[in-house]
Amino acid sequence: GDVWALAANNYGPYRKWSRATQTWTTAVANGWSEDRHSLAFDSSRNRVISLPAGGSINTVTTFNSDGSGLTTTPNPNAFQFAGMTVYCPDIDRLVHLSNYPHILRLIHPTTFVATTVTQNGWTIPSETYSSDQPHSRFFYVPAYKGVCFFNSVHANVRFMRLA
Repeated sequence: GDVWALAANNYGPYRKWSRATQTWTTAVANGWSEDRHSLAFDSSRNRVISLPAGGSINTVTTFNSDGSGLTTTPNPNAFQFAGMTVYCPDIDRLVHLSNYPHILRLIHPTTFVATTVTQNGWTIPSETYSSDQPHSRFFYVPAYKGVCFFNSVHANVRFMRLA
């Protein structure tokens, strides 16, 4: 349905694109100072989750889909989350593909503890350019209960079933 995005420079505020009204609104004003890149919509809890992508503050930010309830939680993982994240309701996990070193992780949506799914199976395929990243071409396919990604228009589309 709706789309949530960060404003310029990845520091907020969050903006919401309403499918019904075809307009952008500010969903949540600035409420943190660390860099953000990875957003996911947790449809089971009706909230947006933003994972840290760098900086000295290492917290997970969440808020309700109406823009209320902004909270931050310390990140229990020893790494940042630069890359792309989607929520998979079939397994009740955030699925995160790192920009580098291209590791697929499953993240619990309330504790935010991450487990690695694959380390070598999701590297950049040899038929693509080394500078291409799957980072914005990674998405959940509800009908097939899995995720797809591709590095560029010159590459194969990859699929991994999750449930």
